Formats: sequence, structure tokens, C-alpha cells
Amino acid sequence: MLKPLLDRNEISCRQDGVELFLRPELQTSVGSLLNLLEKIGPVDRILLRMQKCSTAPMDFIVLSRTLSSALAITDLLTNDFLKKLATVESHQQQEGDYDANLREAAARYVAFFEKIVQDCCVSVLRDLEERITSIVDEAMTIEEKDTVS
Repeated sequence: MLKPLLDRNEISCRQDGVELFLRPELQTSVGSLLNLLEKIGPVDRILLRMQKCSTAPMDFIVLSRTLSSALAITDLLTNDFLKKLATVESHQQQEGDYDANLREAAARYVAFFEKIVQDCCVSVLRDLEERITSIVDEAMTIEEKDTVS
């Protein structure tokens, strides 16, 4: 709200994205996406605590789980949403009701998801997640937290 989009193309792209999430054939995928988004932790606060050298052991677990969820989200966008869009597009071509407007909308939808995935820097997320999970023993950290509580 404080920084509204001013570029017509960006506004149109955002509207296409919202419209896309409302498509009936994507509702199961949208539900999965919402479940994954609920697992995203307060990364900004964790990073601030890291900067101040006042992190708690659970911060690393939350960060690891957040990175895992972020990777699952990018995988869902790539392997579920985009594949379903391709299937719908193929079905429309077979039915003969595939017109220029639908072709253009499909191209915009695909571009929307591809941009999101590109902006996520998947290789960086994967590297961070691998590094954190290799140094943090989640089971032991949770056990120690329960012991202290």
C-alpha cells in the first residue's frame, strides 16, 4: 500500500497472477501452496538476531524449515502449476477453442510463474538449506529445548 505499482505492465502482470490463482484447475495446487506458506518463519527477525549475535538454537531450525518450504514452493510452481497450465493449454488446442486471447493469457501466466521462480534464486536457496541442515542437528536441538523448558 505504501509503494503502489505505477507501471501498467507490472499492474497487468499482477492482475494476471491473481486471476491465475483463482482458476478452478489450480485450486488443489493453491491449497498446497498455502500450506507451504504457513511454514515460512520470521526470517527477518532471525537474521536480525543473527546480526546481533543473539540467536537461539531454534532459530536455525526455523530457518532450515523455511528454506525447505521455499524450495518446495518453487518446486510446486515449476512442476505443478506450470505443468497444469500446459495441460489446460493443450486441452484447449485439442478442443479447437484455442484463440489468440487464450494463447496470450497462457503466455502471460507462464511468464508470471517463471519470473517468480527466477526471483527465488533456487540454487542459492538450495545451497543455504544444505549448509544449514548439514551443521544443525534438528532432533538434538529440539530435545535440548524440551529438556530446558
